[in-house]
Amino acid sequence: MHTEFQEKYTRLGDMVPGDIAVSKDRKCFFVCSYHYNFLKKGNEYAITDVNNLYNQSPDNRDMNQPVKILKQGDKFTCTI
Repeated sequence: MHTEFQEKYTRLGDMVPGDIAVSKDRKCFFVCSYHYNFLKKGNEYAITDVNNLYNQSPDNRDMNQPVKILKQGDKFTCTI
C-alpha cells in the first residue's frame, strides 16, 4: 500500500486574526491578531513573526510565502 500525506498551504497574507501558522520549511512561526492603531484610533489586524520580534516591518516579509495554518489539536514541537 502506498500512502501520501499532503499538507494544505495558504499564503501568509491570507491569515485572519486568531490564526497560528508555520512556514513551509518549519523555521518561522506567525501569529495573526488585532492590535490598536493610535493614529487611526481603531483595531487592525497584524501578522507577527514570532522568530523576529525585534523587527516587525511588513516590508521585510514576503506575504506570498506558503504557510500551514495550525488547527486545534495539531502537535508541533520545536527547539528555540
